[in-house]
Amino acid sequence: MQWACPRLITWMMAREYYVPGTRWLFDVIRIIPVERSKRDIVATRAAMRALEDGQVLGIFPEGRLAEGNIIGPFQTGVAMMALKSNVDVYPASVEGTMRDRGMLEPFLFGQRARVAFGERVQLGESGFSKEAIERATGWIREAVCRVHEKVA
Repeated sequence: MQWACPRLITWMMAREYYVPGTRWLFDVIRIIPVERSKRDIVATRAAMRALEDGQVLGIFPEGRLAEGNIIGPFQTGVAMMALKSNVDVYPASVEGTMRDRGMLEPFLFGQRARVAFGERVQLGESGFSKEAIERATGWIREAVCRVHEKVA
């Protein structure tokens, strides 16, 4: 997805993918490590700072890499951060990658992926209530599903 985007994407990534010897690389490309087993306030604050600084923030809204070709349920973090930062969301979908493989295999074996971006989702000032965040999460998921149908 980074090759298809003209700006550097600051990715949120599960901390368990930090394997020995990779931290320097992840620091250079501005990865924000996330502890998925709990609400990671440190990672959320780092992501909010990135948005406030005008960076593009990349998040897998399902909270994990999807298995197969199915879009799973979304976590509410993307909507919450977008609403609180007053930024738009740009849905994207990637197909043709080795989702069902280990972390290193996609780097070792060639793959041909298709990337598509959708129309921006403007959440506006929908509020910050639980209902508003869940509603915004639904809109984001619908937008991602529309893009996904185009590349699947």
